[in-house]
Amino acid sequence: MKFPGKRIYIPSIYTIPNFRKKGISKSAFGTLIKILLDLDYKEIGLNVKAKNEEAIGLFSSLGMKRIYETGIYKI
Repeated sequence: MKFPGKRIYIPSIYTIPNFRKKGISKSAFGTLIKILLDLDYKEIGLNVKAKNEEAIGLFSSLGMKRIYETGIYKI
């Protein structure tokens, strides 16, 4: 979803379990980030569950930073 001011929000990213830990997500999402930055997007947003350490590690390795945590959790 696009937002004003060259910001974009990615609502969902999922890797099928058989394809995890192969570098596919890092390559694909890294390419997407590069394309968006080349298009002059200033902010790329997404949500990650606080306990999803693998996803947080992936996004951190691509230079993304946690800007806030909602504190809303589901059981």
